[in-house]
Amino acid sequence: DSQAILIENDADGVVVRDSTVSNSNDGMFVAGSDIRIENVTATDNTEGFALNQGGVTVVDSTATGGLTGVEVDRSDVLLDNVTVTGTDTHGIHLPDFSTQSNVTVVDSTVRDGTSGSVGIRANDTSGLVVRRTTVRNVTGDGISLDNSGDATVENSVVENATDSGVYVEGSGAVRVAGNDLLSNNDGGVTNQAGLELRNSDDATVENNRVRDNTANGVLVIEADRTRIDGNEIVDNCGGNFGLR
Repeated sequence: DSQAILIENDADGVVVRDSTVSNSNDGMFVAGSDIRIENVTATDNTEGFALNQGGVTVVDSTATGGLTGVEVDRSDVLLDNVTVTGTDTHGIHLPDFSTQSNVTVVDSTVRDGTSGSVGIRANDTSGLVVRRTTVRNVTGDGISLDNSGDATVENSVVENATDSGVYVEGSGAVRVAGNDLLSNNDGGVTNQAGLELRNSDDATVENNRVRDNTANGVLVIEADRTRIDGNEIVDNCGGNFGLR
């Protein structure tokens, strides 16, 4: 494997700024702690940023092309004003072989994914926060939470995802609030939705604008004690199913 920039375990307090990394397995592989990545562009790497240690901040940075823009394998990570475009598998991925907590994605953008790419995908994660973030024109789910409890998706936009805008499976106490979930499901699969909750108890869905999704507006399946309050759910499924 090749890394354009490799930060090993015993390297703490490193700052990488104003750099470009390209055409490697990992644009940046980070295994140190208290690392700050600022204004770095990663282009056509298999993974743009591979964050393999906690306490990492990525700010004002971009990942373009490759399979995954940002892979987060540890806890206490902040992605602030990060842009991911044109990836084949995931924009931002929290994989299931690690147990991450307290990962925050704020003021960021994931767009134009190809080949079934999911915008933001979290597996076996707790405490994920996605805030003021836009996911647009991806070819899988916009935001996918699988077995990832205590997550918050708020004040964000998910638009033109081929599958569900926000998909939640097996994840307790998820809060989805103040989002625009617009024109998703253009793949035409009828059991998808602008927001889809499956086997996910104690969810809060409030003050969202759910419009023009090809399948259902909000789809709830075996999700006990779900609270749905103050949402605008309009013109979904050709006017057939707003809330199902």
